[in-house]
Amino acid sequence: MVCTRREFFGNALKATLGMTGFFCAPALAIEPSPRVEPEIEQLYRKTISGDALVYTEDYSSNLDDLTLRAIRSSGMTYAFYDVSITPKGRGFEDCARSISQWNEAVARNTDIVVRAASAADILKAKREGKHAMVFLFQDAYPLEQDLTRLRLFYDLGLRVLQLTHNARNLVGDGYVDRVNGGLSAFGIGLVDAMNRIRMLIDLSHCGEQTTLDAIRYSKYPCAFTHAGCRALLGTERNKTDAEIRALAKKGGVIGIFNMSCWLTEKDRPTVDDVVEHIHHAVKVAGIDHVGFGSDGPMGGVQRLLEELDGHVQFFNSKSACTVYTRRPAHVRVPELNEARRLLILADALSRKGFKETAIEKIIGGNFFRLLKEVIG
Repeated sequence: MVCTRREFFGNALKATLGMTGFFCAPALAIEPSPRVEPEIEQLYRKTISGDALVYTEDYSSNLDDLTLRAIRSSGMTYAFYDVSITPKGRGFEDCARSISQWNEAVARNTDIVVRAASAADILKAKREGKHAMVFLFQDAYPLEQDLTRLRLFYDLGLRVLQLTHNARNLVGDGYVDRVNGGLSAFGIGLVDAMNRIRMLIDLSHCGEQTTLDAIRYSKYPCAFTHAGCRALLGTERNKTDAEIRALAKKGGVIGIFNMSCWLTEKDRPTVDDVVEHIHHAVKVAGIDHVGFGSDGPMGGVQRLLEELDGHVQFFNSKSACTVYTRRPAHVRVPELNEARRLLILADALSRKGFKETAIEKIIGGNFFRLLKEVIG
């Protein structure tokens, strides 16, 4: 089985921690929220806000106290949760166990969270002051060669499936593959099966031709839940204008991520770098097709130095020849590395001239519209 980037980082960090003694170091504190204008606070409270990719700090299938506290303080209406991360990878049995454990975690915390199987569940959560969790897999690998497993995972709550992670699988090519192949015959069958079952297709990590093929074959809009704009930083991890246009033409949404090493070559990234990618995506796709997907824990990454070390080791590996434009000097935009990131992003967008209706769409409205159209 192919090692994922996150698994690569985890293994690299274990080795590094063993050598340096970092394991005993205290967690780095997340920076406090900057001041936000009162009118933006008011706008945020009434908006259906959503982050298109989060996971737990320790990659566990559990809502621990850290995550629950972050959910409470975030004020976020919904988020897409990667429930396919397991210590053993993304095999069928491991992912079936993981999504089952996530269902149990939700059932233990119904005063705070709900599992969202539809857009109506998200609206209900907003009315009740709860947080809606949309289950996502970042790879089709758990299906192996059996499309009937899609229904099993759907019945367990899965509503978003990324066709590939970093590397090639039976569906198509990931962004690190040197050969820009498109969807396989199996991949075309999977797209059709996802359309029939009404599951959102995520193409964030897919290679360019696989991305364009999936958009063309799908009768429903697709998503880039977490990506950047290659026109602004030329890494294969980011999406080309052609991909973004094709996505938007079919009604899809791109979520700009908070992975600063793929947003800017500046030594000190800021929220304005995220806004710059959002602004470019809006110019290419239109205001109805851009959102935000942080690709991080709900409460932000607390061990930033460890995460950076993992990216540096990935940079030094042969498999990452087109992944970075320079040696990573940072991984996260500090202002957005916390639970209230969508509120902070809304304030930054306002300062850059975005109107209230545009802000509402970017911080959650567009992905909510997409979910309603695809999953019902």
